Amino acid sequence: MEGFAPVFFDGHDAGSGPVPAVDERSPITTAIHNISARHMHDIATALPDNRQAVRAWRQQIQECMKRGHCQLFKFLVASGPEPDVLKRAGDAVSKYSKATWNFASSVRDLALDVDCSTDLGFNVSEFAEMQKRVNRAYTTAAAAVCDMEERLEEKLKRVDAADACVRQLLDLGPTPALGALTAPARAYLDSVYADANLEEEYATLIERYKRFAVLKGLVTLGGIQQTPAPVCTICMTKEITHATIPCGHTYCEDCSRTQVTSCYICRVQVRDRVRLFFS
Repeated sequence: MEGFAPVFFDGHDAGSGPVPAVDERSPITTAIHNISARHMHDIATALPDNRQAVRAWRQQIQECMKRGHCQLFKFLVASGPEPDVLKRAGDAVSKYSKATWNFASSVRDLALDVDCSTDLGFNVSEFAEMQKRVNRAYTTAAAAVCDMEERLEEKLKRVDAADACVRQLLDLGPTPALGALTAPARAYLDSVYADANLEEEYATLIERYKRFAVLKGLVTLGGIQQTPAPVCTICMTKEITHATIPCGHTYCEDCSRTQVTSCYICRVQVRDRVRLFFS
C-alpha cells in the first residue's frame, strides 16, 4: 500500500474557517493616517459655516415672494385692515393652489363680483324676449313647412292614384261601350285636379318656407357660440342623429322622420337617411 503525501495548511485552521487577515501596516503608518484625518476634520470645522447664511438668504427670498403673492392676490379677498387682508390673501393662495380644490368647494372667503348689470347700449331684457319670440316663431314656421309639405304630398298621391285608374281604362280593349266612358273619365280627372289645387298649395308651401328661411337666419345669428353637442337646426332642442342622402344635411331623429320628399335646407330630393354617431 502506497503512502499519502503530507498536506500543509498555511495560515488556516482546518475545520474552523478562514483566519482574519492581519493588518500589515506598521504602527507609525496607522498613527499618521489617524492624526491626519483628525487634523483635516478640525480644519473643516474651524472654518465659518456659510450654509447658515444661505439658508437665511433663501428664507428671506421666500418671505418676499410670499408677501408679493399676497399683495397681488388681495384684490380677490374681502376688504379689511391691511395685515388681516394680507393674511387672508395668503391663506386663500394656499387653499386655491392645492390639487384637491374643485368647483364644489366654497368660495365665501373671496370677493367675487357676479353682478352682470353691464351697459351694453341696449335693453338686455327686451333683447332676450325678442330672441325668445324669434325662436318660437322659428319652431312654428318649421312645423308649418312640414305640415304643408305633407299636405301637398297627400294631394299629389291622390292625383297619381286618379291617373293610374284612368290609365287602366286605356289598357282595356276597344269596344263601343268604352267610348262612352270618355266623358265621365274626363270629368273625373277634372274634378280631381280642381280639388288638388296644386298651384295654390305650392304657393302656400313656398311662402311658409320663405318665412322659415328668414327666421332660420336670425336663429343661426343668435347661436354663434358653439354648443358641446350639435343641435338640430329645425327644432333647435334635440341633438343631431341623422343625415340625409345625397345632400348630407343633418337633423334630429324626429325632424328627420318628418321629411317626406325633400331636404328642409337645400330642397334636394331625399333618397335615404343614415344614422350618425359622434364618438
